[in-house]
Amino acid sequence: MPTIADFMADIKETLGLNIDDAEWSDGALAYNIGLAIDHVKVQDLNRSSRRGDEVANMSEVSRFVVPLSTDDTYGMRYFDMPGPVYDLPHNGGIDHIAYYRLGLPANCPPQVARVQYSPTTWKLLPLIQHDPLQRPSEERPRYIRERNKTWVIGQSPQITSVQMGLYLSFPPLSNIDINEEINLAPQLLFNVRRMVLQSGNWLMLQPQERLLNDGRANNVGTETRPTPPIMSINDQVLNPQPD
Repeated sequence: MPTIADFMADIKETLGLNIDDAEWSDGALAYNIGLAIDHVKVQDLNRSSRRGDEVANMSEVSRFVVPLSTDDTYGMRYFDMPGPVYDLPHNGGIDHIAYYRLGLPANCPPQVARVQYSPTTWKLLPLIQHDPLQRPSEERPRYIRERNKTWVIGQSPQITSVQMGLYLSFPPLSNIDINEEINLAPQLLFNVRRMVLQSGNWLMLQPQERLLNDGRANNVGTETRPTPPIMSINDQVLNPQPD
């Protein structure tokens, strides 16, 4: 699989940025590549979810074991998210949360050991507390996800860690390693490249120091750069057709 650095070199070569007066900084280019990767990944994950194909999404799930902490203000337990996740429909970027088996108390019943957490919200929590079939318990623990924190409700006080699967998004610029391979299915690479090139075409049409940026550092009028076609809102890259 290509790396971010490979992608950056290809984009610069295709747009002529290696010989032209125009510049696209490595940081800005890596950021645009990350935006395109996130956009294409979310499309693919949503498409697989609509088909009910959970196996197709497993390659995008990152597994973690995290310790639980207690909030002194509310007296509730929570864990910090290991990284930024996609805000996906239905699961909010969380594939699953379960008891960490190696951290379970001795002689824990099997029906508890295999339990997974179910999502809820702060609005629904008071309503389900009075329903014996829905209220949080050791057999039916719940979680509420906030931006960088997830609250867990109903588990035994003896539980100290949970294991989870997350759909992690592209890392922040400060954490990007451009020499790492892109974690993306090969058939999706073309859409990422196309989206970044579209952004680059827009950049090349913006006036710079000499008020001319035609794609090649020539004198005024010696070469013209045609305006790229406008991308339709119905384009498959922006709005893929359902399966």
